[in-house]
Amino acid sequence: MVATQGKDATSYATVEMWVAEFKHGRQSLEDDPCARRSNGENRSQGCSLTSSNITQTPQTLKEAGNASFRCKFHASSGCNDKDIEWKLKGVTRGNSSRFTISHSKSNGKIVSDLTMQGLQEIDRGNLSCGIDSVLVWREINIEELPVINIYPKSISVAKGQNTSITCNITNHHSTNIIEGTFVWCVGDRNVTENIDNSSASHSVLNINTSGLTDEVFYTYSCDVGMTVSCPAVYFSQIYVYKAGAETCKSIEMGTIAWTETSANHTVVMDCPDPYQGDIKRHCKSDGNWEDPDWSECIRQQFDDTWNELDDDMSDPVQIEETVNKAVTTINNVTSENSAEPLSSGELNLTSAILSRITELVSSSDAIDVNNETTKNFFGILDQMLSTNNSETWRQMETAEDQTQTKVSELLKTVENFGAVVARKVNNTHPIRLDTMDNIVIEIGRVNNDGIHFTADDSSDDHETGTLNITLSLDNTIFPGNQSFIAAVYRTIADTLPNTRTDRNVSEVLSLSLPGVNTVNLSHPVTLTFNKHENQTPECVFWNFENSSWSERGCNWTGDSCTCYHLTNFAVLTSPVGSTSSDPDTYVLRIVSFIGCILSSISTLITMAVYFKLWRYVKNDRNRLLMNLCASLTVSYLLFLGGINSTDNDALCTTITALLHYFFLVTFCLMLAEGIEILISVTRVSSLKSKLKWYLLLGWGVPMAVVAVTVGVTHAEEYHSDLYCWLTFTNGVVYSFIGPAVCIVLVNIVVLGITLKTLYSSQLIQTKTEKKKIMAGIRSVSILLPVLGITWLFGIVSMSDDLIVFQYLFALANSLQGFFIFLFYCVFNASIRQALANKLKHVETSRMPSFETGIDKEVVMKSWNNIQDNDGDGFPITTSSEFKLPRPNLKFEEIQPFSSPKRFPSFSTMRNNESSM
Repeated sequence: MVATQGKDATSYATVEMWVAEFKHGRQSLEDDPCARRSNGENRSQGCSLTSSNITQTPQTLKEAGNASFRCKFHASSGCNDKDIEWKLKGVTRGNSSRFTISHSKSNGKIVSDLTMQGLQEIDRGNLSCGIDSVLVWREINIEELPVINIYPKSISVAKGQNTSITCNITNHHSTNIIEGTFVWCVGDRNVTENIDNSSASHSVLNINTSGLTDEVFYTYSCDVGMTVSCPAVYFSQIYVYKAGAETCKSIEMGTIAWTETSANHTVVMDCPDPYQGDIKRHCKSDGNWEDPDWSECIRQQFDDTWNELDDDMSDPVQIEETVNKAVTTINNVTSENSAEPLSSGELNLTSAILSRITELVSSSDAIDVNNETTKNFFGILDQMLSTNNSETWRQMETAEDQTQTKVSELLKTVENFGAVVARKVNNTHPIRLDTMDNIVIEIGRVNNDGIHFTADDSSDDHETGTLNITLSLDNTIFPGNQSFIAAVYRTIADTLPNTRTDRNVSEVLSLSLPGVNTVNLSHPVTLTFNKHENQTPECVFWNFENSSWSERGCNWTGDSCTCYHLTNFAVLTSPVGSTSSDPDTYVLRIVSFIGCILSSISTLITMAVYFKLWRYVKNDRNRLLMNLCASLTVSYLLFLGGINSTDNDALCTTITALLHYFFLVTFCLMLAEGIEILISVTRVSSLKSKLKWYLLLGWGVPMAVVAVTVGVTHAEEYHSDLYCWLTFTNGVVYSFIGPAVCIVLVNIVVLGITLKTLYSSQLIQTKTEKKKIMAGIRSVSILLPVLGITWLFGIVSMSDDLIVFQYLFALANSLQGFFIFLFYCVFNASIRQALANKLKHVETSRMPSFETGIDKEVVMKSWNNIQDNDGDGFPITTSSEFKLPRPNLKFEEIQPFSSPKRFPSFSTMRNNESSM
């Protein structure tokens, strides 16, 4: 009689083996398998067994130990040792990390040996050895080691309270335990008092905390055996806190009772049935509980499946059978309990199981993935993406910040597994799975007639409609007979993070072509999504590299989405006119746009004016100013014309690199301006020009920074998905922010020193407080545009809560060129003087000829030499050095100017005119 229920019931694998044996001639369970030796078909030709069973060494098998098994055959010339198969619980075993098979042949006999290392409970069952129908088997029984559990694992107790720790043998029915063999320890000291050994498998240690020191962790441990030393293997921690301290109150959650716990401590308990492992819950500093951590709570079936797959397998038959068994087991567990969510630990482990399965079936072209395995594989995925697990995914994201990675891994796993299945799919019989709740999968093969995939959408938040993927195949890229994997994920958007909080994510459509580079397609893939009325769509794809939605290479055209690459696509939607819900963003864009246009025009006018008057204003400071204006102009034009060119990745990368370079040039030139100003106010002017070093700093250093940045990133993930500017994702933007902040800080120091020098001068000290303040404001206004200090608003405005600084940043920096035009062109005394001289020169050139004699030269220099009255009695200073000739006019002729540095001054020309 065979037991069918209870712990003595025969395993399912053994029953399967019996079925196979009965098909090959076995008459009853008591029948000797050796009695049905085949005499001669298939691989068993010439083979017969010499023994009626498999010999085993040692006779008693223990968990974690090793075992050797042997079977023998009489062999003739037709018997080949390569045809011998070992099966454990119906699964073919080959050489791996735990299993070693060897054969020897001599004197007409073949001996086959199987060695198993690290015996586990899952190895218990039927073991067979044979060739086709010529086989022998035996039942493997393994003596388990005691499985000891101590609980609670970690608690906190108020001083003076009593508590207890339990040590339990969970598998006492299958192990031989001697009563009284429990050993308790605290630290490295043995404990013999207050122990209740109520049974051979159960022991309780009672603890009174009155004599314990508060705010200290105590480690208690237990073990089973006659020679246990302290500390023992299995331990529990107790934290003793002062009475009245901040705590999280006790609360019950199902079968779990969370005891009162001191703040900033974690309670560790046993997972409730049917889970194994520990569940944790942290008490926050404010006395509130965090969500429980289920990451270590896993059902036995998941753990056993992973252990079987974790073996290093290479035999194709073994891989096929192991994979088939694994997907069947997990799919049964998840579908039978579909109403119950998977724990975070099970989601993690199931993701690892699917990835491992994909790795195994991809290891050899000889491995065949049948339709049932494919169906079970995607059935597991369907259960993982069930809305019942949405809360679990959310908790994983909050607790471990790993949801992005796990869900991205799932999408990659689907592509890779589908590529293996596609190897055996023909043109006329695609594999289509469209009865699942959360996904639709089609794996097929086409010639050059294109790919057309359609799926019904019946999700709760959309009206019933269709989702479509269409791709025309280019003969020059796709040689024909092309396999594809197309999918619709109805709920996966709920688990993928969406940084665009103002937008909703649609279903996800996926298309991949194994073995083909689909980064830059000659013909775009067209995707049709369901779209509510009054919605603004945005076509995006899932970027695996930074785990975020990206628009790069995709556009919304008409009623569909077109992309020039393949991956997982979705549509972000928001109500029409949603920009009005964030008016600040819209206004800031308008301000920046208008400011950049105005500044571009201003810098161009400034350069034109200076070039026209260059013979009168030529000096190093103005050369730096012209370089700064040129850099700003190019930056503004690039910003206006290319900041949104994300459709073409190569163009966007180029624009980003140019913007990166010219903005850095602008900052380095502003640093050169600061250094020049610092030298002019702290040292006596030097006749030796430093211009070449300033220009090297301004144009050379940025080139090195941009080159290194592009080289390190390999021009990948160099720019943002939304704009052609440096991305924050991998820290590339800090190659601009870092130098910019340093330069701004240096120029702040320069501004401070300049103001200190101004207020310490004797001229300013004689003025009233009002005039002192006005002088300071005027000086700051003149220096700010060329020192770039207003960029500090940009750093402060990185917080969305400080919107006022965002406005200040947009205004000050988009208008930087305009301010340069005002203070260095319109209100610049030297420019006005040069313009007056230019006009006077033009007028003079129209007069009758006369002779000019130079009596002497008047040299006037910037801060100390050239001064003009501002109306308040303060000198307006410039950095220019002018050489003004005092002409002795003769009416007979006018001599041409021999040097561009010498031209009639305004006052001289006026005197000569009056004398006429």
